[in-house]
This record gives sequence, C-alpha cells and structure tokens, in this order.
Amino acid sequence: MKFKIQSIIPSFVERRRRRQYGVTPRTTWSFDLVQLRVQLLFAMAAADGRLVPEEIEAIDRAIEQAPVPAASRERLREIARRLALAPPELEPLLEPLTAFWEDPPLARALVTDLARVAAVDQLADPREQELLERVCAVVGVDPVRIPAPRPAAEPVRRVRRAPSSVDRASQERIRDAVRRALESSYEQDAS
Repeated sequence: MKFKIQSIIPSFVERRRRRQYGVTPRTTWSFDLVQLRVQLLFAMAAADGRLVPEEIEAIDRAIEQAPVPAASRERLREIARRLALAPPELEPLLEPLTAFWEDPPLARALVTDLARVAAVDQLADPREQELLERVCAVVGVDPVRIPAPRPAAEPVRRVRRAPSSVDRASQERIRDAVRRALESSYEQDAS
C-alpha cells in the first residue's frame, strides 16, 4: 500500500491557500478549547501511569492562566477535580483537536503546555513522548521533545584550607609594605 504524507497532514501549500482565501485564524480561546486543553493536560499527566502532585499543580497553574472569565475558571476547576480521579484517554480527544490546526499560535501554546506537564515530574517516559508526537501531528506543529530530566545539582563545596606558614609570612610582608607606603605618604603630605 502506497503511503502519501498529504493524506495524513495537509501540506504547507494547502495551509497557505487556506490563509490566502479567507480562512482566518481565531487566536482566541473559547471555553470549549480551554476545556479540551485541560483534558489533554490530564491525559499527558496520566500517560506514564501515575498522576503526581507536581503535574496537578502545573495543570492548576494552566487553569489559573486560562483566558476565560472567573466563573468559567471555576467550572474548569470542577472539571479538573473530576479528571484527576479519572484521567481521559487520548483517542476521543484527537478529533476535536483539529480546531487547533486552523490556529498555529494556539496549537503551539497547547504543545508547550503539554511538554511542561510531561517534564514537571522529572521522569522521562516514552508514552508521554509518543502522546506529544501524536498531538503535534494532529495540530500541525513540528514534533517537540520533552526536556530531559536534569540531575539534581550538588551544592558546591568550598574547602577552606588553613593558611600555611608561607602564606602567613607573605601576608605579613604585604601588610608591612602597605603600612610603610601609607606612613611615607602621610609624612610627605605633612611636610
């Protein structure tokens, strides 16, 4: 079976034609899109088989920053509480994702949020990367890699060594030289 990339993802030319012939992007978040975004964030958080508090906090921050009225934000929090108990599967969410295809800035924002939620638990899981790649393909964004977890930085330990006798002698010589230079400058100023 011959496989054409155009049958899966519309080409750059097709997207350009859509823009030229009057299909204008929305660049605004409707409540339905924000709700879909929250569902996808929970699907990403649960993709590795566990939902950790850091991921839930990241989703809560995304809800707080959502460009919707306060009443809608409260509805989103209620939806989030339900989704935390039973995270959604990705498959039913793929079809509504096509709404993001028409608006590249919204699609990039969604993919960025998904990558943040995937990276927040500091665990690299191939299932999360696969989910992110599938979403990227559906919304028409170049695939993004989830940032690799960084090892915890060790504190810098400064070893303070005791000054040796040579160091002490050098310090005393420097102090004497500075003292003599200052004394001679005072004597010159006085005369």
